[in-house]
Amino acid sequence: MVIAVPDQLRPRGSVTSAPPRRAASVRRTVTMDFTWPDGLRGDTVLDGRARDLRTNDDGGTTVLAAASLGLVSDNRRVIRRISSTPLLPGRQALVGESAMSGFRRRLSEVSAAATAAGTPLYQLLDDVPGATLVSGAAWQRWYDMDRYLEIKADVSHRVMTDVCTGYQHGSSALNPDGTLRWHQGRQPAVDIDAVDDDLAWHQHAAPAGVAMRRARRIDVWLDGPVIHVDAFFQDSSTLPEGGRQSIHEYTLTAAADLGTGTLRTVTPVPRVLPYDECPLATRNVAALAGLPLSELRGAVLARLRGPLGCTHLNDMLRALAAVPALAAQLRLRGLRGAYRAGWPQSSRGLQSPVVACLSVRTPPGITGARHPAAGSAPRPALRHAGRLGNASGPRPRPAVREFAPARCGRRQRQDRLRRRARTLARHERPIRGCA
Repeated sequence: MVIAVPDQLRPRGSVTSAPPRRAASVRRTVTMDFTWPDGLRGDTVLDGRARDLRTNDDGGTTVLAAASLGLVSDNRRVIRRISSTPLLPGRQALVGESAMSGFRRRLSEVSAAATAAGTPLYQLLDDVPGATLVSGAAWQRWYDMDRYLEIKADVSHRVMTDVCTGYQHGSSALNPDGTLRWHQGRQPAVDIDAVDDDLAWHQHAAPAGVAMRRARRIDVWLDGPVIHVDAFFQDSSTLPEGGRQSIHEYTLTAAADLGTGTLRTVTPVPRVLPYDECPLATRNVAALAGLPLSELRGAVLARLRGPLGCTHLNDMLRALAAVPALAAQLRLRGLRGAYRAGWPQSSRGLQSPVVACLSVRTPPGITGARHPAAGSAPRPALRHAGRLGNASGPRPRPAVREFAPARCGRRQRQDRLRRRARTLARHERPIRGCA
């Protein structure tokens, strides 16, 4: 049986890793470099690094967050040591556990991991199983294939039918018994540092000898009520003759609703993949449209499992769950334009602009007062002149006045501000996600 692959889905070749940074955008870059100081049968050493960089309207930059992850696993992929910056309390509970099977479930049991969701550190941790899975492919060009398959006998004899789209029943990747043929497509990789911008990527490891790297980039910017995403994903390894080969590579564009945080469109483009049938997985990603970005980590695994998905494309799609956190770093800079473009306000996803501003900037005349029902519990209280009885001094202008819709008068804007402040006081909850 031959599985037809449309010409428009065939891989298009390795590409430059990063376009010029846009003004008023946030870029997340992640690298995970694997080495084997004692050879293939020895420990696997992971050096992971990540950074969130905001490019401001004037072209200046701000490092919003950075993280690193060090992990050592033995030849059975059992974690021996783990370290991170920033520190993740409870991470030592992962020592002695597999870096692959069940890792994400055990990570979810680390209480501090939930608060780290959306951060560069969490992306590094979440990527451990997928990156570890593919890391051993770095050795294929450094060994005679027969010798390599002898060493990896546990993998070479494993039945892989329907594990993913590339291994679906009837795939050219499989022998009749479901084991792998090991005839994989490889292409020279465009190195991620082959760009003119010194800030395009963070400072990452550059090990010599046998090494595997997973590299990611996610660019996020706002256009009125739309979040735009441009992303890059590459698994590559070093070659004995020098340079690198690309094993898996995708680019992706996506758009999401700023008010509700739901995914509108997502378009992955295969660049380099090992088997002819692998690109067919891109036809199934439409199943994610309309879902909240924040739920993609679980939804991708549920909707694109087995022969419906590519393991590596799924890892790329799951990382879009961090897009709301990255977009939140741009919100305050884009409020005026977003309002005029009709930014929808919703109780889901990102908070409305006026409420968000109250959480980071207190207008003149707003002070902490005692909540009458809670004794010492603080609540914000408006004390503007006029009806609220602040007779001393001139009537102050609310600091968030310029973010109100232009068609409203001053009295309407002040009334809206008072209502929102009273709502904040009544619920007494923190507003999260502001830059």
